Amino acid sequence: MQFNSNPLVFLRKSLDQWGLNLIALSVLGFTFLYIRTTFVPTVIVVLCSLCFVLDQQFRHRCVAVFSNAESKWIAWLFLVWFISDLLLRLIHLDAVSFSFPENEFRFLIAITLLALPAKPATKKIFWISLLVASVGSALDVAYEWVFFFDDFQRVSGTTNNQIHFGNISALVMLLCITFSFLAEHTSVKHRLVYLGAALLAFFAALASGSRSSAIVLVCLAPLLLLANKDHWQRSVSKLAAAFFIVSLTAIALVPQVQEKLRLQEFSSDVQRMANDDYVSSVGARVAMWRTAWMLFEEHPVAGVGLGKFEGEIVKRVKEGKIPPTEIYGQPHSDLMYAASSGGLIKLSAYIAMMLGSFLYFYKKYMKLKNDHLERIIPVMGMQVVTAYFLFGLTNSNFDLQIYSMTFATLVCLFAAICENAVTSTAPSTP
Repeated sequence: MQFNSNPLVFLRKSLDQWGLNLIALSVLGFTFLYIRTTFVPTVIVVLCSLCFVLDQQFRHRCVAVFSNAESKWIAWLFLVWFISDLLLRLIHLDAVSFSFPENEFRFLIAITLLALPAKPATKKIFWISLLVASVGSALDVAYEWVFFFDDFQRVSGTTNNQIHFGNISALVMLLCITFSFLAEHTSVKHRLVYLGAALLAFFAALASGSRSSAIVLVCLAPLLLLANKDHWQRSVSKLAAAFFIVSLTAIALVPQVQEKLRLQEFSSDVQRMANDDYVSSVGARVAMWRTAWMLFEEHPVAGVGLGKFEGEIVKRVKEGKIPPTEIYGQPHSDLMYAASSGGLIKLSAYIAMMLGSFLYFYKKYMKLKNDHLERIIPVMGMQVVTAYFLFGLTNSNFDLQIYSMTFATLVCLFAAICENAVTSTAPSTP
């Protein structure tokens, strides 16, 4: 008995000591280093799941998460996201061969991270990981441009996809700017370092040529409402305003900039759509969204099922309901993908998960807003949820491993840190 229990105790204590720290370091920090290192968060979560199955004490802690006053919302919403997809696969079993919901399962097992204690060093490690991620993204760009491309083509880095590389680089940029802007507890030198890191990640996002990456800039605007207007924040605000004006001028007047940002391509795509030509990047998305909406109208409750979208759009092109276009297996939108494949069941689960996660971090921010150090993580939590929702307007994210695992682990990591912050700052009971 002693022999059987010791390894489990060692695993549980090791996860308690190092689990969240490794997640904090790897979830973004290892993304751009090497393809294999992107699986580190998955390995940690799998070990937590193994501990859940084999260790009774850790299993009780995981179950207790579902009755926690606030973190239970994330746990239940992640569970509902998994169950809704599993239910839909069973509903459509007669029309589509069953396949296990792997990406949704990642949300389920990520809940185990909420049972791990956040250490005082966890936040610091995450701040360091942002620097590692920004430098890594810039090095990926330099590596591909120097060794693979004669001209400056779109970069995909370790993600093997330009859109994924651009979106995650933009997310790193967003978090670096947020830390630099709100970290009033640290020196100007450190805040300047993070502003420089944001510029590196911004450069990487530009190099990806992904237009959807720019949408994260929307998440920066609320920072002005949170600022206390210290000297650094006033300087950064002025610098950002100047950068914005210069950027708009360059975009409006310099054709080379328009070409690199694929704005000329966007304009051309819109003109082609006006001539009923949908064989383009923008045209294909519009055609897919129209198809997805038709499927939702025809199957509003449970959708048409997974894996059937490609056949449905081909059929509608032949019937003349959709103009000829490029054909894809999903509609390049999380909202449209949920609505068409799973109807109201999956669409409701998706909206509830995103809205519930945002509201969780908003409530944490309201509790910690007067603490200039602790409030940064809940602000970042709101930004991550918003950014993923905005990315999902024009791309299907949660049917992909990289987005599912990154989102689930970031949300659970931030939630664990927030719970520790609320506990440590709560007034003691006499």
